[in-house]
Amino acid sequence: MSKDLKNIKNTMFNEFEKQLDNIFQKYHENQITHDECIKNITWLKNAWKTVRCDMKNVGDDSNSIKFLEYDKKLDITYPSWFAKGGKGCKIETTRNNIHMIFQTINNGNLNLMLRGKDYRDLNKKRIPTYINYSKVSINNVVLFEENQLVWHNVPYTYEKLCKNEEFFELNIEVETIFDYLPDLEDFLKNTLESNSDLNEAQNEIKNYFKRQRFLIPINDVFSEEKPDSNSLMLINSIENSFNLYNLSEKYDELLKEFKEYKKETDAVLNSYNDIFNSFFIYNKVEPKKLVKNSRELNMQMMDFIDHICKKHGLRWWLYAGTLLGAIRHGGFIPWDDDVDINMPREDYEKFMEIFEDEVEQHGLKGFLSLSISTVTNNGVYLPFIKINYFANNDLYGFIDIFPSDYTNGVIDNVEAVFKQEKQRIRRELKKGVPREEVLNESFKRLNVSKEKTDLIMSGVEDSVLSIHKYDTVFPLNEIQFEDRCYPCPNDYRTYITSEYGSDYMRIPKVVYAHGFYEYLSRRENVYEIFDEQINKLREINENFE
Repeated sequence: MSKDLKNIKNTMFNEFEKQLDNIFQKYHENQITHDECIKNITWLKNAWKTVRCDMKNVGDDSNSIKFLEYDKKLDITYPSWFAKGGKGCKIETTRNNIHMIFQTINNGNLNLMLRGKDYRDLNKKRIPTYINYSKVSINNVVLFEENQLVWHNVPYTYEKLCKNEEFFELNIEVETIFDYLPDLEDFLKNTLESNSDLNEAQNEIKNYFKRQRFLIPINDVFSEEKPDSNSLMLINSIENSFNLYNLSEKYDELLKEFKEYKKETDAVLNSYNDIFNSFFIYNKVEPKKLVKNSRELNMQMMDFIDHICKKHGLRWWLYAGTLLGAIRHGGFIPWDDDVDINMPREDYEKFMEIFEDEVEQHGLKGFLSLSISTVTNNGVYLPFIKINYFANNDLYGFIDIFPSDYTNGVIDNVEAVFKQEKQRIRRELKKGVPREEVLNESFKRLNVSKEKTDLIMSGVEDSVLSIHKYDTVFPLNEIQFEDRCYPCPNDYRTYITSEYGSDYMRIPKVVYAHGFYEYLSRRENVYEIFDEQINKLREINENFE
């Protein structure tokens, strides 16, 4: 419902306090006893802790979902009301991180609904227990990583056509009111135990929420837009008014302590960063067998793509983190587990047309597949190509392919328009508007040209906007990548500086691991399967026609 964390916290705090007041009101009206009041508050707390996910493989009554790996503390049930047109399941947990691997039984339509607990007040009316879903991904595709405030009646929904025995890996990260108020549970318990008079307890609770609302940081927002000048003036005004609350002296003292602490911690973190730079940049880090196998399979997939492109006269080059890895590490970034490549739009579209025929011709049907991520309700909306490699119904490798477009010239506010177009694409695809029609409209608004020009920009399917001179990209160059050479932009250092800044040769202070190696480590017979599939692809590549 909102990316604004301050908004989310206020919504949660207000609703939780209102529901507490309703319980106290029933007590004051003698509709419930003292003990029943305490018991209802306990039920309320438990409901607000509970995360719920409803899953169903919609089809005929024989459709279902088979769980392969999940936390045994997840409460998974199969309600009778959820059995028509496929056996549905309800999953509830109080955990902040949910990870599960499952398969869909029979072809159908996978439906996910992320929501809060089905909680009802004393009048049996269903009321909100808000949950903030902060990140959700399925099969390593991030559906979103921004705040999504939901409750039972206003869930986040995701739909996808699925095949019999298709594999899915679902990761969910959530935050509840108890993450924002870590002392809330103990405060309620102690307040109710120490006050036999529930009027006094209610007043203490109301004062607690007043304090908490005041203490929400003014700039506690994750919106994509910076505050405007009026907002900044308001923020400064509020900050300058702290003395009204007799906090200015304490604030200055805390600020001084924080600056000293930050100075010390920055020194420690910088020293660690220097060590990592020395370790990863100037030393050869030898990966273990699992990582070696995963990388070799990905490179065999790249070799296969390269053969197809050469056969059909298509251009491609290493992109994003894969290009950065080639420049900085001579291959894979040590913590990266996938491959990103780029193609001009015309080559990209042609590649989509010919890929399946090439896969079938070389006996890889059922192993290599091409998919374009499409949108469901508030879900994935960046329709770039993803090449997946499956064996024994498990995912073993994947490559993301992004398009680039020519532009007749950079329009005013291009970054804002680029962002708006991505949002528009999501809306239009949700309505079922054909992909080609949606993209053509974006091309007009972003001044994209079908003909060669002096400027190349990232396709609107990409996550970020970048613009390069034609001569920076073409003619394509080559760069060492592990024990191979692959295409790269002509002036790849200028290209990568534009993408990552002038200090691209340093390890960043914040590193995000994708988790795919951990997933692979839990597969049975993983080394035998890797050996078999790598050898299969190697033989095909060596004899490619």
